[in-house]
Amino acid sequence: MRKCNLCYDRTSQGKGPMCTTVCPTQAIFYGTYEEWVAAGRGRQGAKPVNTFFFGRQQVRTRNYVVLTEEHEELDLLALLDARTLGKGSELPQATAARHVDRWVDAQTAGVPERAAPPNPWTPREPQPFTMPPSPGYFSRPNGQAKGAKGA
Repeated sequence: MRKCNLCYDRTSQGKGPMCTTVCPTQAIFYGTYEEWVAAGRGRQGAKPVNTFFFGRQQVRTRNYVVLTEEHEELDLLALLDARTLGKGSELPQATAARHVDRWVDAQTAGVPERAAPPNPWTPREPQPFTMPPSPGYFSRPNGQAKGAKGA
């Protein structure tokens, strides 16, 4: 694994990093704050924040995280204290069992059974192949091969 270099080969040519150009949800933005505002990203109540707290230590970086309007900074230790990892939370019911048919075996579903080779993990021997004679390209009406010299 290597550290991200923001696709130096692309950014040195004026292009954005690959992650920002292919992100289907446009969750990653590469550019200046002014470009972010001009792109209309702040219209939905989002605000970029570059002040982070690690306990009592405040760190200001050149990288921004987009938060809601009411947050001025990101307190990482407070987030760690508030984490529940899903314990005691009211999770919605799983929807995987809705709108699906019950599992049936192949015989009930009418799928024909195929014979498996006795040792499927071993290499298989190639089947012999013979080329059928083909009139046209390889032979001429007089019986000589194409390109053959003679009478």
